[in-house]
Amino acid sequence: MDTSSRAAASAHPRFDTLDAVRGIAALLIVLRHTPGYFGALSFPESYLGVDIFFLLSGIVIASSYERKLLSSLSFRQFALIRIARLYPCYFLGCVLGLIVFLSHGGSGGVAEMALFAFLMLPNFANLRGGDPNPYPLDHPAWSLFSELVVNFIYAEIVKFLSERTIFALLCATAAVLCAGIYASPEHTLDIGWKLQDLPMGIVRSAYSFFFGIWLYRKFAARRRPAAAGRFAPVYLVFLISAIAAILTAAPAAPLRPYFDAVCVLFVFPALIYACLFVNPRGILQTASRFLGGISYPVYVLHQPAGTLVSAVLRRVFAIDVAACAPFSGVVFICCLAAVSFWLNARYEPALKNIILALPGRMSRAR
Repeated sequence: MDTSSRAAASAHPRFDTLDAVRGIAALLIVLRHTPGYFGALSFPESYLGVDIFFLLSGIVIASSYERKLLSSLSFRQFALIRIARLYPCYFLGCVLGLIVFLSHGGSGGVAEMALFAFLMLPNFANLRGGDPNPYPLDHPAWSLFSELVVNFIYAEIVKFLSERTIFALLCATAAVLCAGIYASPEHTLDIGWKLQDLPMGIVRSAYSFFFGIWLYRKFAARRRPAAAGRFAPVYLVFLISAIAAILTAAPAAPLRPYFDAVCVLFVFPALIYACLFVNPRGILQTASRFLGGISYPVYVLHQPAGTLVSAVLRRVFAIDVAACAPFSGVVFICCLAAVSFWLNARYEPALKNIILALPGRMSRAR
């Protein structure tokens, strides 16, 4: 979920279209996880937006780090960079989630819950109480865990990742995903976010992530820069509209297993690959970069922030957000986007630099 860039001989051009896709997907996921704010505007298929995040992550990681990993960047350095990128806003989401938990009268096991959460680890202790949520303080964080696991695997095996190896990985993970869809209670790809099936989340991440690696390699091999011609805006709007239409679709229940599988296995990679060949300019570029910048804070903060805001409005001002939907949702998203913009511009870079500097400070202290 990083700002897109591509490794080149002397520079790292941005893929602003991918930023726009990431932002749109994040906003649609908000509608799914905060239904009280939006009333009927809750799109069931928006959970597939997570698979888009994984796919984009593969492209971003390959473009930004693959050459470095093959030459000078160590696994430890790469792991620290990834944690430093994800942790600042995740930490803030956990703080908000802890406030929500305590304000709702929760107290039992809070120390254990906080320890797992702030270490970015799934709370397997929840299984004792029957709670399937691995990240009770910030529910969407299951995908961060899955992504980090796959990122670290990639960093370890990148030297062995030939096209044939990637193809074998894609075939294996695709088979497991199809089996997971068949075995899930609703026969959909809305899996991998519970403690009981957390490995499926890693498989979801692995398939799309390694497909993203392969797509970037194919794009880079063409040595064709992203275009910004006369028809680029139309092309851009068409691609983003197609992705948004999929995430807001409501296929009939018998069709959903096939819809999910086809979209994640084939359609998303094809659309995202097409996005690599066009970059917006002017206002569209500004909007795309804004959407890309807010996408990660919006995604990782929306669930605890939405719950906390709803509780404060109800208890302090006697305002029920559901009674004001979807107006309350529009206000919430606008405020969340504004806060996320500031977090991306100020808070996240500052805390990331502190995390990146920790190893040096610790070594000097010894």
